[in-house]
Amino acid sequence: PPPSHPPTPVPHRTAGDTMASMVTDAQTQRLSDLDALVWAIEHDPRLRTTIVVVAVVDGKLDRRRLHRRVERLSRRVPRLRKRIATRGGEPRWEPVDDFRATRHLRVTDLGGAGTADDVRSLAAELGRRSFSPDHTRWELTLVEGLRDGGTALIVASHHTISDGMGGVEIALELFDLAAEPDPDRHHLPALGSDRAGGDPTPPARRARLPLPRDLARLTLAGAGRALDADLDLTDTARRSGALLGSLHRQLRGVGGQRPGRLRRRSDELAFDALAVPLEALRASGRRAGGTVNDAFVAGVSLGLVLHRRRGGDDLAALRIAVPVSDRTEVAGLTEDDLGNHWTPAVLDLRLDGVADEPADSLVAAVRHGMRRLRNEPTHDVLGGVTGVLRHLPPTVTSALVGGAADVVDVTVSNVPGTPVGLHLAGRPVRQLVPFGPITGGALNVTLLSHAGTAHLGIARDPVALPDGQELVADLAEAFERIVR
Repeated sequence: PPPSHPPTPVPHRTAGDTMASMVTDAQTQRLSDLDALVWAIEHDPRLRTTIVVVAVVDGKLDRRRLHRRVERLSRRVPRLRKRIATRGGEPRWEPVDDFRATRHLRVTDLGGAGTADDVRSLAAELGRRSFSPDHTRWELTLVEGLRDGGTALIVASHHTISDGMGGVEIALELFDLAAEPDPDRHHLPALGSDRAGGDPTPPARRARLPLPRDLARLTLAGAGRALDADLDLTDTARRSGALLGSLHRQLRGVGGQRPGRLRRRSDELAFDALAVPLEALRASGRRAGGTVNDAFVAGVSLGLVLHRRRGGDDLAALRIAVPVSDRTEVAGLTEDDLGNHWTPAVLDLRLDGVADEPADSLVAAVRHGMRRLRNEPTHDVLGGVTGVLRHLPPTVTSALVGGAADVVDVTVSNVPGTPVGLHLAGRPVRQLVPFGPITGGALNVTLLSHAGTAHLGIARDPVALPDGQELVADLAEAFERIVR
């Protein structure tokens, strides 16, 4: 259902208009290389990178209290008061001159008959939309009138604002750890001065070779400083060979086998959800000598095997996109802490016969594959490659990213949340479900832990995977096997 209070339309303006000309360079900040890449593919609806989180609370929320908390959030995280504009050929963060927090909080009422499916349907629709170029890249939708008396808050945010781990840090400014938080969280902090312009990309990952003709030199540099005069030729050859082998593993398919049902793609989007006991999932990972993430990836893989078997096919292999976090910690909400801090990686997983084997064997296979993935030499050059891509026309960048997405079956992402329950405007949060972008793929399953529960947000292309209920049932059976 459409929101009952849509935002006031604003005439479209470009970076060359009067408003942009009033912004000084000192008030802007250059996007990092990875953020610029995420921004460049935005014009293709199939590749949009909106992150959606659905929080469900008991009872009805106090709108006035929520409005004040959103205003406080925007002051604590200045990036939420900025938009992206192209200045001098570079995308940059710049302040919105007429920012109002209330503009980004919509309200819709389902009249006491709303269900979880209704909320997820609305959330998926918001995940497909593009944000206004004249305003910030996020919005909140308050959904009242649920059948069980609860209220939902849908948070939609563009991936340029932050990745999953940074998003959790931002969320802790919106949510509270107790029904009655510390008094200082009720106060509105003063608006600080905007950060001076700069380049948030770490120097080691910044592209200094912007032209495609320098890609060969970039590859050699990532292979082990091959241009260093002090490096012997034998070691250079070994490192170069390791890099080329790594690139081949990351870019090829698995023996040419592709799941036919996942090959079809569209720009449609559907959301489903599943909850799994977190400690049981963690124990499963430990039994195989791994982590909760290994058990999570194994559960998603086994679920797809069972889903294909239901359709009469055997799934022999999966190509899984796994964002590997580059964060050491999130210590605050500075501009450098926001944005994206991860490296794209691909896990090729053989699945012959896994449906008939002990689930721990699959968890162990995932553990082995994930350890190998973290040591891939391609990680040394991907940062530079993203720097090169930012200098290409957006249509070219989108074509490259779209081609890479076409050979990926599923994206999995594990976002550590909070071990204790959260509250929103004094109400306890009973569900906190994340939905990551499918970005041209067929499926994204994102895990967010909250108060002992692993909430799995299942974002799918309904053309590639048309039956959401069957898929959820197969994933539920798979995770039951994993934790058992």
